[in-house]
Amino acid sequence: MIRGYLECPYATLSRMEKRGGDLKELGQRVRERRKQLGFSQEKFAQHTGIDRSYMGCIERGERNVSFWLLCDVAEALDCDLGTLTAGLPNKREGI
Repeated sequence: MIRGYLECPYATLSRMEKRGGDLKELGQRVRERRKQLGFSQEKFAQHTGIDRSYMGCIERGERNVSFWLLCDVAEALDCDLGTLTAGLPNKREGI
């Protein structure tokens, strides 16, 4: 199974494979914005109160982040959710 979907009982492997790219894109956006603000991953994790290893999983697209956690991350990045999620989910055939 793809990590980050383990807690989602209705997610099928096919669905997980299709959404994995969206999680990676979201994680990349979080990482880029964090770096723009001059935070190391460790300092950013401390700033948000999120475990550093969990933050790494988010940035690698390995975790399906809850809405509330994503709100906390966006606030710490001094942006809104729309900035982080614009264009997501990516439209693909068969979804």
